[in-house]
Order: sequence, then structure tokens, then C-alpha cells
Amino acid sequence: MEAGSFPLGGFKGKPWEHEIKVAPEAFAELKSNLRRFEICQNDRVFQVGDCLIFRESLGEDPTGNNIYSRIDFISDQHQQPGFVVMGLGLWLVFRKRA
Repeated sequence: MEAGSFPLGGFKGKPWEHEIKVAPEAFAELKSNLRRFEICQNDRVFQVGDCLIFRESLGEDPTGNNIYSRIDFISDQHQQPGFVVMGLGLWLVFRKRA
């Protein structure tokens, strides 16, 4: 498949929301906008326009901190079979209230 050739949106053109647990180190990289991509197994059929909800977790325990990001670009070029690289657009950061 060619770079950027994935269809837009999830089911019937409506974006999906995908929840992804991330360690505090990865969460900090996403929050600071240093990490603008994600490489994942494409077991959920990620598509351009879908929303990724990154949930900061300590092991299996969520911290309550979340980042909502949109997939702006996706490609399987130069990836292991079944994996994709996704370009991320930062949307919102939510923190658990103390």
C-alpha cells in the first residue's frame, strides 16, 4: 500500500476512537509535542481522521491523565508486516484533578 493511501475515517466515514495505554515517559513526550508519531500494530485498522486517546498508566493503573490526538497521516511503508506509522496532530490534554 502506498504512503497516505489509507481511506479517511472509520466505519462509514465516521472516525473511530482508539484507547492506547502509555507509560509516563511516553506520555510526557506526547504532551511536550516531541513525539509526533506512533508505530503500532494495525490490529484495530487505524485510519486517517481517527482519534487516539493516550491514557497515561503506571503498569495497569491509569493516572487519569489523557491526551486526545487525531491521526493526520498513516503508512505501512518500511514497517514490519501488520504495523503502521501514524503522524499525530495534538488536540487536547486532560489532567486528573488533585
